[in-house]
Amino acid sequence: MKKILLAIFASLGFTEKVKTNTMTKEDYDKVSAEMQKLHGVTLLQALKKSKEEDADKLDAEHQEILSALFANSDGGDDGDGDDGTDGDDDGDGDDGADGGTQAQGGDAAKVIVAQIAKMQAKAIEQDAKIKALGENAENADGKVVGKALPKVILIGGPGTNKTHLFGIAHDMFALTNRWNIAAANGQAGVRDYTKIEKEAFLAAFNTYGTELGDRYERLQANGQLIPLVKGAIDYTDLETDLGAYYRVRRQDAIISHIIKLPSIAKVLPVRYNVQDEEVITNHFAGSSFSSAYQPGHVFAGSHKFQSAKAKVKDVMFKYKFDDLKKLEKEFIGYLNREGSDPMKWNFIEWLMVRTSEVLHNEKEMRRVRGVRVEPTTDKASYFLYGSDGILTTMDALAYAEKPSIYTLNSYKAYTRTTMVDYIWEFVREIYRMRGTLNGMALCINDLDVYDYLEGTRTKYGKDTDFAGEQLEIKNFIYNSIIRIPNMDMGRKDVFMMPKDALEIQENRAGEAYAFYFQRDLEQLIVASWFKEGTFAFAGKKFASKALMDASRGKQTRIFKNHPVSELAANATTADAFVNEMFETTTNTGATALTDITNAVEGVAYRVFCGSLTNKTTVAKSGKFDGITASYTPIALGDYLRVIYNPTTSKFIELERKVDGTITVNAAAKAPEYVEA
Repeated sequence: MKKILLAIFASLGFTEKVKTNTMTKEDYDKVSAEMQKLHGVTLLQALKKSKEEDADKLDAEHQEILSALFANSDGGDDGDGDDGTDGDDDGDGDDGADGGTQAQGGDAAKVIVAQIAKMQAKAIEQDAKIKALGENAENADGKVVGKALPKVILIGGPGTNKTHLFGIAHDMFALTNRWNIAAANGQAGVRDYTKIEKEAFLAAFNTYGTELGDRYERLQANGQLIPLVKGAIDYTDLETDLGAYYRVRRQDAIISHIIKLPSIAKVLPVRYNVQDEEVITNHFAGSSFSSAYQPGHVFAGSHKFQSAKAKVKDVMFKYKFDDLKKLEKEFIGYLNREGSDPMKWNFIEWLMVRTSEVLHNEKEMRRVRGVRVEPTTDKASYFLYGSDGILTTMDALAYAEKPSIYTLNSYKAYTRTTMVDYIWEFVREIYRMRGTLNGMALCINDLDVYDYLEGTRTKYGKDTDFAGEQLEIKNFIYNSIIRIPNMDMGRKDVFMMPKDALEIQENRAGEAYAFYFQRDLEQLIVASWFKEGTFAFAGKKFASKALMDASRGKQTRIFKNHPVSELAANATTADAFVNEMFETTTNTGATALTDITNAVEGVAYRVFCGSLTNKTTVAKSGKFDGITASYTPIALGDYLRVIYNPTTSKFIELERKVDGTITVNAAAKAPEYVEA
């Protein structure tokens, strides 16, 4: 056995280190691991008297060997940091020498035994903590992709200690900061924040907010947002700095929470690094490149390019908390009710998570239904007025003077009972124009999907050759259907396109969540700034709607219905509960529209001319006295487009189309938003 120990210590190069009592914990771990590997027992078991049988057989011999190998003839300091008289350095619960009579140099053996015993005791304690924490694994679905993550580390940190909240060794969580003391103790304290404390408080907010926005952008740029949700991010490269390790994990928990919320980005692509008015080019290939052979320079086919400008508008979030002291107390009260959810443990994260949820949901609605209207100076406006959503972008291209989206005008707003046949005929007509549906996706309002399934069941339930209630177009070998969220009940849009024809555009990923904080006396201001927009790779721009109709969809990528509700003859009002887009019909006498009842903030209403017989007009009076002038259509398809001001109960003109010419009201401003 002496030869075995000599070989182990010599092979690891530790002979001199043991003699001089300079062994580190890592050194002892290596010796113990080698001993376990070769002989099935740890070094501690081999050196100290244990109740385990395998250690009993070896103990006496090992003590003699160790004493002979590493004699310390001078009997000096044992190197454990005390005077050698503490008795129980071996950790076995008594104050006597371990293993019977010690040979010359027994002090050295005692030092090794004591040090290893202390390390092993600490390891046992850590193992117990690991086991307890492991029962609360973070991956709820139990799946681990790539390198397994250590279950012992949760986003909450290892536990609050004497110096840091949650045990996270970082200045932001230091218990020298009173807001962290309040979070740790569950009480707000007895005195107000000092000026220095408030400045430090906000500095911590700003640092964390900036880091959160930057982290979101890095994850997106590296394609790691989806792996984040699936729990497949490898954090091992951060383990050398546990402050950063836990901080990043907590930021990722917030980001994961945000991106798990419903989003149209899950069905439409998002492009970043886009600026307003940036030129984006559409490409169109000719329809005939090949032809019958003949010699010489005879060529066919064409490549054409058509430019368009991105409309990525500046959007902001700004909020003011009136009383920082009151806010602190309210937060601590909230904290006491919410238990131990890590994302609610800290004021910074609580504020970020709650605000981010609202910002995310507003952004998602704006991506679909947003209507960009310039704000009134020094007045806040409704969130839907921040940027144009996909519906506004498509409407602008479909009803433009030179349209590039093919509108099937005979397909007006569907109803619950007509929906199944309506969509089937709509798809059939596009199929007949194109000759194929390959690469095309049908987009419908997510709110109407269940009505569609119910209608399908009613119509085809008796047929045995259809499999169940699938979201598909019956009789067509086609089921590429995209459910568009946040379209609102008033929109009855149906459109077909390649899946990349519509695009969400932003400047930087996550910049909406990079919060900036500023204190103004007792007030706390939080803000972020970001850019948003949507873009359609629609197809060729035609000189007129008539020419586009004549093309039968050639060089067109997006086909849509004309989702208007027809007004009754002689109608003087339209109902916003029914739709957002209306079309007049033949009247028996002179008729003027006086109101759009049930109108709400954030929606652009459009009234089309559907008949020139006693055509419906709009006078500049009453609820419409804010339009630029009285409206009288001249051609079919002319329209008036307005938004509603709930404060004045009147309408504001955005644009009008008269005799095919569109005039934008440059003076139009969004009304001030007033919280209900």
